[in-house]
Amino acid sequence: MLRAENLVVGYSKEKDVVKGVSLTLEEGKVAILLGPNGSGKSTLIKSIVGSIKPKEGTIELDGVPLDRPSERSKAIAYVPQNASLPPLSVFETILMGRMPLFGFAPKKEDREITLSVMDRLNLLPFASKRADMLSGGEAQKVMVARALVSSPKAIVFDEPTSNLDIKNQLLVVDAVKEVAKQGLMVLIAMHDISLALDMGSVFYCLKEGELLRSGGEEIINGYLLYSLYGVEAEIHGEEGHKHIHFGRMHP
Repeated sequence: MLRAENLVVGYSKEKDVVKGVSLTLEEGKVAILLGPNGSGKSTLIKSIVGSIKPKEGTIELDGVPLDRPSERSKAIAYVPQNASLPPLSVFETILMGRMPLFGFAPKKEDREITLSVMDRLNLLPFASKRADMLSGGEAQKVMVARALVSSPKAIVFDEPTSNLDIKNQLLVVDAVKEVAKQGLMVLIAMHDISLALDMGSVFYCLKEGELLRSGGEEIINGYLLYSLYGVEAEIHGEEGHKHIHFGRMHP
């Protein structure tokens, strides 16, 4: 279990972007961060993965503090939004994810682990293709695989489906679900609420840097979406198969 407790994060002494947010990640479950632009989702993620040092708060893995950013970066893999891939083969690109573990040169075990991860994500047919020539969805899957080969305890995504067409969005959704099935802890910041409901087990809703509400799928209702986004919304369907109809916007 990964626990972030009362995180306060900012880029200056005067202004805090994240204001006392706590969240818990559990093995095999997908946690979703929802909130409008500027709500602090990306900043919160960067503090969790070790890119930014929180002003206050603690991050623990199975009860053990992860005080140093380097400790967090080893335990928690990060898949950023729209990261560019190198002009290398897909296999070589994914193998690069193990560089912190093998150092100077990859061993047989490193190659075997890379091929195993590629197999689970259906990337073996692309092994020799140049990574920078892939479609958006396949490129995101390569980013997921590169994160997985580092053998993390948790994996964190920042808007993995943004700027993707429907087919590529579904490719990424399937990849995320596969990651969760492997028993990893997963945290995703995203805007698409319908996709979030398809993937998520627990939801953390941020507004102006504060945690507005958290819980299971049952908390996602018209009132909450209006509070977050200022948009009227109706949610239809049963648990696990909901769709959302948005109405009028309000200032």
